[in-house]
Amino acid sequence: LKLQFLYFIARGQQTMADLKEKLSKIGLDAANAENVAKNDELSKNIVALLDELKVTDCDKSTGAMLYLTAAKVPEAHRTMLGKHIVDGQVNSKQCDAAVKHLTTLKKPFDNDEFVKTCGVGIKVSTEEITKAVSTMITSKKDEITTQRYKFNQGKMLGDLRKTDAMKWADGEVAKEEIEKQIVALLGPKTADDEAALTKKPKDKKATKPAEKKEKPVSTTFQSPDKDALIAGALGYSPVLLKDVASHVGKEVTVRGWAHSVRQQSGLCFIILRDGTGFMQCVIKSKTLPDPLHKETTFALKGLIKEEKNAASNEGCPPFEMQVAEWAIIGDSSGELATLLNTDSAVHQLLEQRHMALRRTKTAMVMRVRSFAMKAFRDHFYGKGCMEVQPPTMVQTQCEGGSSLFKLDFYGEEAYMTQSSQLYLETAIPMIGDCFCILPSYRAEKSMTKRHLSEFTHVEAEYPFITFDDLLTRLEDLVVGVLGRLMDTCGEEIRTLNPQPMKDWKDDGTDSWKQCYIPKTPFKRITHADAIKICRENNIYKDPETKEHFGDEDDIPDAPERAMVELIGEPVFMTLFPTSMKSFYMKKVAGQPNLTESVDLLMPGVGEIIGGSMRIHDHDELMAAYKREELDPSPYYWFTDQRKYGTTPHGGFGLGLERFLVWLCNDQTKNNVDHVREVCLFPRLYGRCTP
Repeated sequence: LKLQFLYFIARGQQTMADLKEKLSKIGLDAANAENVAKNDELSKNIVALLDELKVTDCDKSTGAMLYLTAAKVPEAHRTMLGKHIVDGQVNSKQCDAAVKHLTTLKKPFDNDEFVKTCGVGIKVSTEEITKAVSTMITSKKDEITTQRYKFNQGKMLGDLRKTDAMKWADGEVAKEEIEKQIVALLGPKTADDEAALTKKPKDKKATKPAEKKEKPVSTTFQSPDKDALIAGALGYSPVLLKDVASHVGKEVTVRGWAHSVRQQSGLCFIILRDGTGFMQCVIKSKTLPDPLHKETTFALKGLIKEEKNAASNEGCPPFEMQVAEWAIIGDSSGELATLLNTDSAVHQLLEQRHMALRRTKTAMVMRVRSFAMKAFRDHFYGKGCMEVQPPTMVQTQCEGGSSLFKLDFYGEEAYMTQSSQLYLETAIPMIGDCFCILPSYRAEKSMTKRHLSEFTHVEAEYPFITFDDLLTRLEDLVVGVLGRLMDTCGEEIRTLNPQPMKDWKDDGTDSWKQCYIPKTPFKRITHADAIKICRENNIYKDPETKEHFGDEDDIPDAPERAMVELIGEPVFMTLFPTSMKSFYMKKVAGQPNLTESVDLLMPGVGEIIGGSMRIHDHDELMAAYKREELDPSPYYWFTDQRKYGTTPHGGFGLGLERFLVWLCNDQTKNNVDHVREVCLFPRLYGRCTP
């Protein structure tokens, strides 16, 4: 047995080594190869793509594009894009456009549209790039000769690539050509150029009169008042940044983190963040550390004044603080810039999630999430529902055994809950309408944008209702919660996702809030209607073979979203086949092949709510156990609900993260298009850290 164990360990190590070697041959460095090798799903996708394309080695740029294709592009389109890459029909910019096109596809794939949109096959020669750069430099000659090497070459590159002729030009070639032609125009950098770039003053002769030493208006790090200022910044007495508008013209104390820092001779502009808001703070002092790093924690005292230009900084109001006194509460390391930057890959953002949380967008999303949790609770309490806390370690399944996380519970097999629904049903004879907001767990090896291994589940159960009552309550929930959110964090939602307001006419009121609240009643279609819509609009079960959906087929993620985009509004899909749904769902009277079930589908994300009426007849439930080959004995407590005073009842589960993606994602930018974006520390296939 020991020899067998050692053999399997050695074979596993060899397989890992072979995989790393294969990845290194397409240009992945050791660290990236190590990370990929740890992800079974991603490794499988990359190896399958390389084998399909018969690629054994390639240059680093091609390898990076193949890696991106395997990691992000839906399986149905990977090989097609891979062939374009290997055949040299796309460069890195065209590949990025292709990946975005294929991952946000909301209608059946159209090859002509794909080629046109992503520039497939369009090649811009070096000669064409040289000519275009020369033309642009000629047009900006005066500006360049005035600013010399301080001229913004990056902006020129951006302007160049905005032109139709250069849209698909190789960025690196264009960048090198700009640098080359600017050197040809200006000549080599002089000492004055270097001094201007490093912001160091030129050496002056001693004949110049000594400048009058300016007395700092701020306290220094060594100031005896430092401790007093810091002490005054603690507790509840300092002003929160969200409240500065009511303190204009007053001297106040604030505290927070340096969200961004810009220093220049004797002046420092800090965008301060305290968790409630942002504000520009100006420090006139030559005693500040130089360089001063982002995320340094400050106590600041000074005068609040109006400054319209301050609002040009992301998240800042039109006010600033003229700082009279400052003290550093906690230093920040300059290594922060090596952890994250604007070009950090998804893996790096997840690995450094504890720092990525401090970004403006992420902080805004987390505020909306917090208010959403409160809004759901307030809605339920306002409707007379009581909150309960069912267990999350269980010995029964709710949504099928294949997606259970198993654990050893003192020698007995147990699971992390898939849903609290069964336990909620036991509470309704005690307190009537009830709800819970707790984590649920699904061991699904899925890497789609709407799947998590741990998610926040908003669930409710109602006795003495009909199926139509359930649908009405779902509409009431969504509209009611959105109304509350518009009042508590509407500005944040508006900033993240302005799209619902695109047709709104400013009337000087807050009527824009209604743009985010769907009209009721929601559109209703049956599962059979949905299959018909897919068939009539060529939304295929398999886009490659163009196979249509069968009558009892489940409609998966991508086709479902394509269908909802076609409908263009929230829609209830109802009456799913019995074969597709869980054992506890009530059948339609006279149609035992259908269930009284519903999914609420939203444009851009698909299903956010699943609900149904529950079987309340004892014999029907026993037959359901038998049909699903479930042992009824562990469910005795659930079965007893049908023996001792049963009643028609129903309920639902809402995925909070999917709800937030629907609400916050601007589909023109896809800035919050993945459920991991709305979690503090997401748990998904292949990631359980940090």
